[in-house]
Amino acid sequence: MRVLVATTKQQGKRSNDFSFTNDGELVRYGFDCDGEDVDGVCGCKRSLIGFDSHKGTTTFCIAEMDINLEQVTKLIEKSLKASGFISPSDPEEENKEFIAEIVLETLSLWKSFDQFPIGLVLERRGVYFSPRIEKSGLCPICGEKIHLSGRTKDNRYIGSCQDAFTLEQWIA
Repeated sequence: MRVLVATTKQQGKRSNDFSFTNDGELVRYGFDCDGEDVDGVCGCKRSLIGFDSHKGTTTFCIAEMDINLEQVTKLIEKSLKASGFISPSDPEEENKEFIAEIVLETLSLWKSFDQFPIGLVLERRGVYFSPRIEKSGLCPICGEKIHLSGRTKDNRYIGSCQDAFTLEQWIA
């Protein structure tokens, strides 16, 4: 299954980046503050939350993991219990509904990145997500040191060497 995991790759691209998660930790939406700006001090609208650390990160990447729905559900339930969002003293039916809601939200989030390559680093800006792509590096076609200079009509990247290549080729 394609999932999102915390990464420290490309941390620091923005002055307000942070990562309090563990590299490789599964991530999901946390809870957003009312009235918080995307670049507000909380950071809730630009981060995802780690399943284990229960803390946020502004960088995460697409990964392939051998995991199924039942395992995801158990991991989310464990995370919600450990972070205090559900308790054995809460009505069982309410806990089940809340867990199911978070599972659906998490799977929907992960599914929205199925068309992107594994390893792509992403950032969140409110309701929008975008890739964090290095603007310079070695051309995957000719091997020259280049910077990205544009896009083709079929959405390939153009290097300063004038070679065109896909996103998958660039991040490999």
